[in-house]
Amino acid sequence: MNILNKSYNYIIIILFISNNLYAQFLNKDVKPIIDFQVKENTIGIEAKAENLLKYSQSLQYELIVYVEDDNGNKSKNAQSDRFVLEPSEIIDVGSVAIRFRNEKAKTIVVLLIKDVEEKTIASKRKVFLGGKLQQGDYDNKITLHKKPVKYTLKNDGVVLKGVVLERTKTKSGRDFHRLFYTEFTKYNFKDKRPILIEELHFRGRTTKIFVKIDNKTIYEFFAQPKTDYLKQHSSMAIKRLYEFFEKKEKNYIVRY
Repeated sequence: MNILNKSYNYIIIILFISNNLYAQFLNKDVKPIIDFQVKENTIGIEAKAENLLKYSQSLQYELIVYVEDDNGNKSKNAQSDRFVLEPSEIIDVGSVAIRFRNEKAKTIVVLLIKDVEEKTIASKRKVFLGGKLQQGDYDNKITLHKKPVKYTLKNDGVVLKGVVLERTKTKSGRDFHRLFYTEFTKYNFKDKRPILIEELHFRGRTTKIFVKIDNKTIYEFFAQPKTDYLKQHSSMAIKRLYEFFEKKEKNYIVRY
């Protein structure tokens, strides 16, 4: 494997990991859509975005196309731009025409939707072999430096173990995530399900922070920028997390 192929595989791995880390929490606010039509040796791609919220969103899309022909030659093309999505609106954000030489040519199309802080909040992928859409392709092994990496899909994402994911909107949310993660690493929890720190707008400029496991809220509170306040809630959230893991209660929830 030459240096170009290694670099290409590395880029593919980074793309899949960075997006799959949040896959199970993506597509809640925006629905990404990839429509396609195949004519002769050309795949026509239309990328769209649908607002699932009741207020406008300022967003950015990135449409990426990876192509590998039957000779192993690889290429990457990408386009991006900012746009505003009105409530419940569906708009076209980008398009591309992809030519393939034969039925052995592989094409990967990735649509990413990002918020104003350039965090990925929605993603969609389609894989083609020639002009045929492939199903279940992401269970395949991808090799990085000759080491196979196996992804097991669950709800269009990978199964992650022992990680704390972040989906925050303000500095207070990011600070809480940092404080929570620092406390989290001090414990050797046997339960390795991924944890999500999610921040949502509540009233006016107020936001609320949620600590979730398997989309179940185990702790929540209104965000404030004071460090001592965030530290207090971080410790309390860790305590509730410990109790949740110990008791395994299905509907365990504490509100403040």
